[in-house]
Order: sequence, then C-alpha cells, then structure tokens
Amino acid sequence: MKSRYQSLRVFGTLALILAWVLLILGILAAVGTWLGLNNLAQQLTGQQAGWVIFSAVPGLLFAIMGFIQFYIVGKALHLLVDLDATTLDVQQKVQTPAAAAPASDVVGDISGELKRQAKLIASNLEATQALQQQLSSIQARIGSAAPAIVAPTAVQQAAEAVADLAS
Repeated sequence: MKSRYQSLRVFGTLALILAWVLLILGILAAVGTWLGLNNLAQQLTGQQAGWVIFSAVPGLLFAIMGFIQFYIVGKALHLLVDLDATTLDVQQKVQTPAAAAPASDVVGDISGELKRQAKLIASNLEATQALQQQLSSIQARIGSAAPAIVAPTAVQQAAEAVADLAS
C-alpha cells in the first residue's frame, strides 16, 4: 500500500541533495578562499603566508554544519514516511485474514509444539520431585535434631475449617 506522505519523501530527498550540494560548495569555497588569499598575500608581500590556510576554516565549518543539518532533516523525513508505510502494511495484514495453511503443516506444527511442551512439563516435574525429596530430607534432619513445634500453616488451618464445616 502506498504511503499517504509521498511529498515528505520528496522533501527528504531534496534535503539530502541540498546537504551534499552545500558540502561540495563549501569545500570549493574554502579552497577558493585559501588559494585567493594566498595569491593576494604573495603578490603584496612577495612570499607565501602560512596564516592564509586559516581563512578556509570558517567556510569549512559552515559547510559541514549545513551538511549535517540538512542530512539529518532528509533522513528524518525518509524515516517518518517509511514508518507510515510500515504502519499501513501492518494494519492491512491485521485486517485481512491470513490464507489457511495446509492441514498437514498445521498438524505438524501443533504436534511439534505439543511434544516440546510435554518435554518441558516432564523436566519441570522431575525438578519438582527432586526438590520435594530434598525438602523432606531437610525436614527429617530438623525433626530428628531438635523437636520443634511447627505452627500450622494457613492452608492447613483452612483445610481444618472446611473439614469442620463439612461435618
């Protein structure tokens, strides 16, 4: 589906082109400034001036800053248009039902998933049983070492209350 904001893509492309044009023109202007001032200083004094190279720095800085600004604007506009296009694609896919997959693929996927879940449940059961055994051995050691009064838990109290109500 075509995006609603194609004109933004055009402006983004223009901003990217302008960014590169600014960078190239800025570099050419900086080099021209340096060569022109160097030639002028050589004609006036008869020798080359080393400080003339610094005359190109402001032009280069403005060119680089302009390039960065327009490049960011162009890429941001492209990003926004792409985001809108992706949103429209997702919206269209959600609204249209997916084509039914062949039954053999669905059964294979389901049986594979069920097997994976069964293995996971079996390993969890084994781990739970091992923890219960360790807990019972710890309770046996505590019980044989020092008899302590164990307060009934809330679950035990609730079970006794239900048993009393039932009778």
